[in-house]
Amino acid sequence: MGIKVKTINGYVSVPFGPIHNKVNSSSTNYSCNEDIPLNSGGKNTGGQIEVSVRLKRSVVGQSVINNVLIASTYWTVGDTGGSSHGTMATTNTYLNGTITVPQNCVINAGTQVVVELGNIYSSDFKVAGEKPANYTPKTFSIPVECNDMSATANLTLRLQGTPSEQIPDALQSDNKDVGVVVTDESDNPLIPNNATSVIPFNLDDSFRSNIILHAFPVGTTGTPPQEGVFTTLAYLRVDFS
Repeated sequence: MGIKVKTINGYVSVPFGPIHNKVNSSSTNYSCNEDIPLNSGGKNTGGQIEVSVRLKRSVVGQSVINNVLIASTYWTVGDTGGSSHGTMATTNTYLNGTITVPQNCVINAGTQVVVELGNIYSSDFKVAGEKPANYTPKTFSIPVECNDMSATANLTLRLQGTPSEQIPDALQSDNKDVGVVVTDESDNPLIPNNATSVIPFNLDDSFRSNIILHAFPVGTTGTPPQEGVFTTLAYLRVDFS
């Protein structure tokens, strides 16, 4: 940050010691805010500033700078600019603003992830909320690529879709008696539309990650479903903070 001092061509970096405020080297006129008032943005000492902001670490999303005091100036009396001054600042400089970083993540390069659950006998859906007997969940991977995201960002993946009324952990399919459960690698269900049911993940040096999920069908009513193809649709969402 620099503050404009009337007798110097340009800005003086903060902090600085006493600097005289003569109009010129031969003048004894210490014009502070008589010619052009400071509150009008005049050219007197403290009336103009320049600020540059350096970010010490990566910013994710949006950060708000709210009324942060960054510098104060004080008047003293004396040809040599005495070092003694009162406790009340002549001018205070505050910084306000918003830093917005246009960061984003793309899941599976922006295309659909299709998981085939295979052929299942209708009679195997016997208990609501349970997968068919002897069924092995299907494993699939979700590639995530982010745009210059901080490696220290808190990244999570969650599931959005239409949950089953009877089995909230399952996504409802277009067959009223069948739902689909999606889990993480440790078989913990991703509950649809639940902001706390998430998978935390990290990015590599290329701002990429690969998340492993499992999926399996479940009965939602305990009634054997009608034979035929069933489908369900859901969305995967990345949150960062």
